[in-house]
Amino acid sequence: MGNPTTAKSYVKTVALAFGARSFAVGSQFLVTVVLAAILGAGPFGDMIVVFAAFRLIALSIGTGLSTLIVYHVGRHGGDTDLDARIHRSSLLAGVVIASSIGLLFFLSANVIAVAFDKPGMASWIRGLVPYLIFLTALTISTGSYDGRSRVDFSIFIADFAPNFIQISGLALVYFADLGERSVHI
Repeated sequence: MGNPTTAKSYVKTVALAFGARSFAVGSQFLVTVVLAAILGAGPFGDMIVVFAAFRLIALSIGTGLSTLIVYHVGRHGGDTDLDARIHRSSLLAGVVIASSIGLLFFLSANVIAVAFDKPGMASWIRGLVPYLIFLTALTISTGSYDGRSRVDFSIFIADFAPNFIQISGLALVYFADLGERSVHI
């Protein structure tokens, strides 16, 4: 009938994934509502467009490189030194690629803002470049844990921890009335 220990492990992982993902989606919704209240319609629209574009870019880079890690560990795992070198190399490549793209966006922020006829967008582009780099690194790191069958830890790092930090920081901004400029930080 199957190994009951394995079945319990799957149920535990599914429950953790469901709980972490539910928390992530709920906190992202709450963050969206609070940001809209803090920023107002125009700046919020500018920020969310840049945020979405950077998220797509980071996930594209990170998913490709984390897949390389999962492939290697799944097919040729066992050599922990080689696994670590592949992870570090993939992470370095991802950070260099994301940083290069981020630098291009940073330097052309005014041109992009003028092209979209959104002058406020330039400051959001410059302010969210670190997010592009961070999310790329985070996506690659979670691939490393997925490849080592540590999916529960990967879920915690990818879904729970960043959203907890984000919601806590935004609560501080909102309740301390730090204003729009602090949202960039």
